[in-house]
Amino acid sequence: MILNIMKSLTFLRAEENDKKNRFEKWQGFLNLTENKMVISDLFWMTICKFFLKRSAELDNVQGVLEKRIAKNFINFFIRIDDKYEKDDFFKKYFDILSQAVFYALFYAYPKSRQLFNDELKHKLIELFSQKFTGIKISSTQVRL
Repeated sequence: MILNIMKSLTFLRAEENDKKNRFEKWQGFLNLTENKMVISDLFWMTICKFFLKRSAELDNVQGVLEKRIAKNFINFFIRIDDKYEKDDFFKKYFDILSQAVFYALFYAYPKSRQLFNDELKHKLIELFSQKFTGIKISSTQVRL
């Protein structure tokens, strides 16, 4: 899944040493345990939010997931110490998370792939942009 995401970040792919170094840095960021935990919890939060019938118990589960996401996101943010790369990386992080969750759903549930369409891509971008930037970004050009 991380490899698929890295392939989609075309602005990072180049032969120049600086670009190659940047590609490797970002790949390293995405492979950190804290990032993988954020993606895992966002995966389950997405299932709860978009595919399960709402209930009080489900709301409690989502609350627990949101607390874990927040904790792991902060730990992830702290682990990245390169100021320049950190700023650029986190400007795109909500989009990266959207792609990661979409890929995870696509591969985890092959018989339900008809549900994983452009509408879901837009919903993921809107949800994750709101959660991670405070601004709901509605993109007309989905890159997932």
